[in-house]
Amino acid sequence: MTVKLVFPHWVNDQHVPTVREFYMNLIECLSSEEVDYDIVPDYRRMSIRSPTRIEKIIPDLEIRGDYEKEESYDHIISYHTCNPDHINVKISYLPNYFYFDEKGYAGWSEIAESEPNYNVMNTTSVDEEFNNIKEKIVGNNISKYQQPDQDTRIKIPTPYVFLPTQVEDDEVSKLAYVETYDLLKKCISEIPETNYHLVIKRHPRCDSDRVTELLSRASTNSQIHIVDRSIHDLIENAAAVVTVNSGVGFEALLHEKPVINFGQTDYHWATTTFEEQSKVSEITDVIEKFDSKDETAIRKFVVYFLENYLVNLNNEDSYIRAFDRVGII
Repeated sequence: MTVKLVFPHWVNDQHVPTVREFYMNLIECLSSEEVDYDIVPDYRRMSIRSPTRIEKIIPDLEIRGDYEKEESYDHIISYHTCNPDHINVKISYLPNYFYFDEKGYAGWSEIAESEPNYNVMNTTSVDEEFNNIKEKIVGNNISKYQQPDQDTRIKIPTPYVFLPTQVEDDEVSKLAYVETYDLLKKCISEIPETNYHLVIKRHPRCDSDRVTELLSRASTNSQIHIVDRSIHDLIENAAAVVTVNSGVGFEALLHEKPVINFGQTDYHWATTTFEEQSKVSEITDVIEKFDSKDETAIRKFVVYFLENYLVNLNNEDSYIRAFDRVGII
């Protein structure tokens, strides 16, 4: 068994420090399982085709193999790809969990198409594991992007629907049933007309002029609140979370909240998905029908997704299970 490990050139990026740690652990696990592998830099995104760039970033990393040559390898592991001929790696919605998937990531992944058998999991053991996961992530204010400190002193009128915006040209926007801007505009128009307030948090990397203009107009409505607070604070007190396919939708499952998606995701098994923006009018119905059975399904899915499907950065057995699942061992 031979593996080509395509190394991302920005593996030392301080904005995503766990990516480097993931790859170093991956190399260690491949070695411990006596898998033959070659490490090849991802030349596509390098301004200078020089392996020494990677060697300078991570000393003692042996660069070998041919970037262009694929046929001599049993498996090719590549980052931020959706290649059915590769094993596709990407950081997930949480910084310590990674995709290791034969189709892609997010809504392109295997789990997005084929429902996993998570409902057979034992409810008692799932509840214990779910609470442990929630405590580690929510209790420590962990999210994919750095969050403001949690502060429960700042009150937002309830009940409210929480809508986190997304970057309009993000890759996963290709999977939208309703475009981010259109969903935002529709929610601004309709939700304040119900018994619910609308709380909006703008994506930290959103620089869209039209979103700026839309939010500026919306801010004059007393039923709409545009805030920059911890994602976990905003989710915790929300009646529901509405998104196209943001990772915040998955984070909302950690709070056992009803989530309404308007795009393809890999966590849609535990949410409600709508494909037309006219369905915004049905959000309140979803909230009212949400019950303990939905909460149980959410807990089971979250535990399965994090502990059985994704690779846990800090768990060697998680790497080994992933190797076995894709046929590396």
